[in-house]
Amino acid sequence: FFKQKTAYEMLRSLVGSEMCIRDRFKQYVLWSLADMYTTHRAIETRSGVKEQNLLLPDKPELHELLIHKTASHIFLREVGWFDDKEEANLIILNTIGWGVVFNNYDILYDK
Repeated sequence: FFKQKTAYEMLRSLVGSEMCIRDRFKQYVLWSLADMYTTHRAIETRSGVKEQNLLLPDKPELHELLIHKTASHIFLREVGWFDDKEEANLIILNTIGWGVVFNNYDILYDK
């Protein structure tokens, strides 16, 4: 048998220091999509669950989440978040992002 990894162990492997910048950007895109999906599914299927982001309605539609995520990315690009210290900033974003996704997953599946 194999040992099932905890969310923390999975998170560490997803943002590990051995990744190249291209892989870190792929992780940014992946967790962004996973965040939108798990947020939407948790809000759609679980009673009493609402969006925690103050810039969004309590129960946003998937297209609203996509617009917000796209606007956030454009904002980060415009302020130069990816220009100076791109690798370090992507590590920060990926760590926070995967943490949000795992939290959404826990809410979705009542863990």
